[in-house]
Amino acid sequence: MDQVVKKLEKIDTHIETIQANLVTIEKTLIRNTESLELHMFRTALAEKAIEKMHDDLAPIKKHVTKVETGLQLFGLFSVAITALVGIVKLFTTFL
Repeated sequence: MDQVVKKLEKIDTHIETIQANLVTIEKTLIRNTESLELHMFRTALAEKAIEKMHDDLAPIKKHVTKVETGLQLFGLFSVAITALVGIVKLFTTFL
């Protein structure tokens, strides 16, 4: 009978330890949930800021594309004019 009581006391001690651990786990879970909610809020704000920045940069990207195209055309015309001047000089030296 003594052994049964000791075993029951030991089980009771283990149950109390488990209950204490559960309280600690619940507190940690509450803190983690609050942290996660804050993280989700900040992530949503960051995503909105990125979308706004993307929208704000769209006209700049179009402008850069236009400038690049203009510079490419300028380069093409420069090469064409240089070639024409070279051809003209070549023929004028032989005439």
